[in-house]
Amino acid sequence: MLENADEFADMAIEKLEEHDSVDSLTQALEHRQSIFLAAIEKVNDDFENNLR
Repeated sequence: MLENADEFADMAIEKLEEHDSVDSLTQALEHRQSIFLAAIEKVNDDFENNLR
């Protein structure tokens, strides 16, 4: 899941660099961060469920 998020974000960043758009780049980075945090939360939830 993280690899897909990295690939998606890298592709978005490359496209945005072509257009030199700071606002869009910021949005892409925020989106990448939210995907990363969601993956961490899922790992944490799975860990907690496995403790039960």
